[in-house]
Amino acid sequence: MKILYVITKSNWGGAQRYVYDLATTLSTQGHSVSVVLGGNGLLSHKLKEAGIEVFNIGSMKRDIRLIDEIKTSFSLFNIIRKFKPDVVHVNSSKAGGIGAFIARLLFVKRIIFTAHAWAFNENRSHTQQFFIGLLHWLTIIFNHKTIAVSHSVKNQVMWMPFVKNKLTVIHPASPIIDFYTQKEAREKILEVVQFDHTKNTKWIGTIAELHPVKNLFNAIESIDILFKTNPEIDARYVIIGEGELKEKLQKFITEKGLESKVFLTGFMDNASKYLKAFDVFMLPSFSEAFGYVIVEAGMAEVPVIASNVGGIPETVIPECGILIAPRDKKAFALALKMTLNQEYDVRLQADNFKKRIEENFSLEGMVERTVGVYENK
Repeated sequence: MKILYVITKSNWGGAQRYVYDLATTLSTQGHSVSVVLGGNGLLSHKLKEAGIEVFNIGSMKRDIRLIDEIKTSFSLFNIIRKFKPDVVHVNSSKAGGIGAFIARLLFVKRIIFTAHAWAFNENRSHTQQFFIGLLHWLTIIFNHKTIAVSHSVKNQVMWMPFVKNKLTVIHPASPIIDFYTQKEAREKILEVVQFDHTKNTKWIGTIAELHPVKNLFNAIESIDILFKTNPEIDARYVIIGEGELKEKLQKFITEKGLESKVFLTGFMDNASKYLKAFDVFMLPSFSEAFGYVIVEAGMAEVPVIASNVGGIPETVIPECGILIAPRDKKAFALALKMTLNQEYDVRLQADNFKKRIEENFSLEGMVERTVGVYENK
């Protein structure tokens, strides 16, 4: 097949990882694959390194501007007309709407949309949420099939008319990761952020974009509660990731007097390779459509504490980790204390999670099911 992927942003997040994994895997299977994306970010560089043809559209951005949308539409029209794909697979709201419409105009055989999340869940006015919801509905209608990354994402739009038979759930998956050993990972992190520690110091970790939805202020408050209620615990909290809240988070850490306990590394390429550095992985998000990094933590056999939101409960069942309401800082602190002190069988839980990932969230299975959607099976 000739497959053209379209995605709005070229940074490196969950949606971008998804496109990269599909594009590179299907290319090795003999399909002709190209990717259209906005900007020239990390996704663009990684795809080119992997030998995937990339079309960069500078006007394709997340924010809506009429002139940019017109330019993007013309660019997409020309790319699709010349590439003549059998499948156009659009990702993210902007690319989903414009890409599907242009592909329909050009009579592409199969047009697929993956819903990684819905923009109407963001903190917007009711009027904006209504019109965004309407645009999402039109996107689903224009596409032959919409893949939701979790049942949670699918269920949020099941009330819309005429969409029931257009929706299917395919959980994302991660390829096998060549994790650093605990010693290697810790040494590499300590090259970025230096802190005092001993061989008995416990490491708590989060890998996330520094964005409000990741709930990192509450995570830091949970750490503060942990140390104040359990002064005997010797632990450090490391947050790997970059984003708009970096300066505010660093200021908050200082205000809490946690400069010697909590550390922001900034961006680290292939961040998941560092997961074995941690004695426990924490993801406190307010919202998470699926959560790639949760699957990766399971693969690394690191105990998981996460928010009981979105698609996370579809991966982390009770036998595999601890799920908590995202605003319950005391509960997060208690779960951290119990995990670090091994007040339950931490290793058994981590082993259970790894087995669950291997049995239910393989990259091969995800790719096979996605190709089935392309072939209308």
